Amino acid sequence: MPFRCRRCGLCCSMAVKLEKPDIEMLKKTGLSLEDFSQDDDKGRLIMRRVNNYCYFLRIEHGVAGCAIYEHRPRRCREYPYGEKCSLIRHFVLHDLLNDVK
Repeated sequence: MPFRCRRCGLCCSMAVKLEKPDIEMLKKTGLSLEDFSQDDDKGRLIMRRVNNYCYFLRIEHGVAGCAIYEHRPRRCREYPYGEKCSLIRHFVLHDLLNDVK
């Protein structure tokens, strides 16, 4: 069965490693590298995060969305990567919903 996004925002709880094409595309939007990225604990460049979620996650009326959807990184476009979504949903959904309240 093909993946159907439920707009829950759980995918935005994962760190997304940025690749050169992602960086170039995001810079074309007028954002600076500092606007959309940060280093992780291993020194890799990842999407900027706030409170363990992607900085560009927006939740309105309980529905999650991406502020840069049309320009999101390749890894975001290719999500999900198998059963990981189900596992994340099980363990993280409660925390995400509490953060929204």
